[in-house]
Amino acid sequence: MGPVVPADLDSFIARGRHLLIYGGPGSGKTRLAMHLASRAIAKELKVVVLFSEAGTLPLIARTGLSLGHYPIYAIDDLARKVTRAAVMGFFTVVDTLNSFYADDLPNNASLLAYVSSILKEGGGVSVAQARKQGSEPAGLRFVEPYIDAVIETRKIEGGLFEALLRPVSTSDSTRLRFRPKGWHVEWVY
Repeated sequence: MGPVVPADLDSFIARGRHLLIYGGPGSGKTRLAMHLASRAIAKELKVVVLFSEAGTLPLIARTGLSLGHYPIYAIDDLARKVTRAAVMGFFTVVDTLNSFYADDLPNNASLLAYVSSILKEGGGVSVAQARKQGSEPAGLRFVEPYIDAVIETRKIEGGLFEALLRPVSTSDSTRLRFRPKGWHVEWVY
């Protein structure tokens, strides 16, 4: 069966679906992405993690899962690796999508859109850093056409985190709460 994921969220863990998780620093984005990666494995999808932040590697190691994982060094490197993963049939987790373009968005917008379109084709989860809690990540408008749902995360009281799930196809949203538990998350109802 694998890790538990609320039904509203579970439908987005599939080939041909792209889920974007964003939030401020320390808001649980990467931990949630790793939890979703483990759920994808439980659904018998092949999973690869592409990462640009050193903090992602210890979380990958602690999962104990057989996750292919590769560092990304620049946006063109990300484009190559996302394309290769999609061609090979992998559900791809990218942490962090906006590491390379935030300072030069105008020159990187087309590559960012390309990466997002490939993530949608192959299926995946991307993580984006917002500059501060409650703000959207830079460049969101370039990836929106290739996203099925957005999750905004934030830390709330008592060691809990909140994830606001907004499918792109509707104006409805679902508020989910979770707490860190080991390398994954535990949903709070």
